[in-house]
Amino acid sequence: MLESRWIKLICTVGPASMKPRVLEHMERLGVDLLRINLSHTTLDQMDEMVRLIRANCAIPLCLDTEGAQIRTGRMGGRGVVLRRGGLVRLTAQEREGNVSEFQLKPREAFEHLRPGAVLRVDFDEVRLKVIDSAREGVATARILRGGTVGTNKGVAADRDVPLPSFSEKDRRAIAKARQEGIATFAFSFASSEEAVRTMRRM
Repeated sequence: MLESRWIKLICTVGPASMKPRVLEHMERLGVDLLRINLSHTTLDQMDEMVRLIRANCAIPLCLDTEGAQIRTGRMGGRGVVLRRGGLVRLTAQEREGNVSEFQLKPREAFEHLRPGAVLRVDFDEVRLKVIDSAREGVATARILRGGTVGTNKGVAADRDVPLPSFSEKDRRAIAKARQEGIATFAFSFASSEEAVRTMRRM
């Protein structure tokens, strides 16, 4: 059996753990690092989380970038149910999604969403096929597999979609984190050796 000094506990914090009692308990249990996931955290929320964590425990923080991944925007309620065979409009514009239209981000993804591209949403929960992309920042897709689309869910394409390794939010968050004395960073969706070097420089 491994000695306890070999075991490192990295815990991702979120709404359920952002309570003084929970943070204090994690510290007593020996958690080594608390991870803030930028994919599901705004910059304002990050500031609040850092303040709350530091007020209630001494566990070091790790900031994890959201990186180069296509994601859905904000969806109404607990998600929007799409029906197989229907059409849905995909847009780069920020807005609350519904059964006929929802946002995909980042905007750069639309440069590669040509007709024929198949998109798998939220681990293949929903599958879409692009049938029209004549307008900048807009595409129309047919629903090949229906299901529920939630807020900020990952989207994978059946072709290479080159995206920036860092979002603008990543860059701002890293700068904020350094000002706060956060010394540990995770780089999700690293796309190249040069991107890793850039991360280290930042």
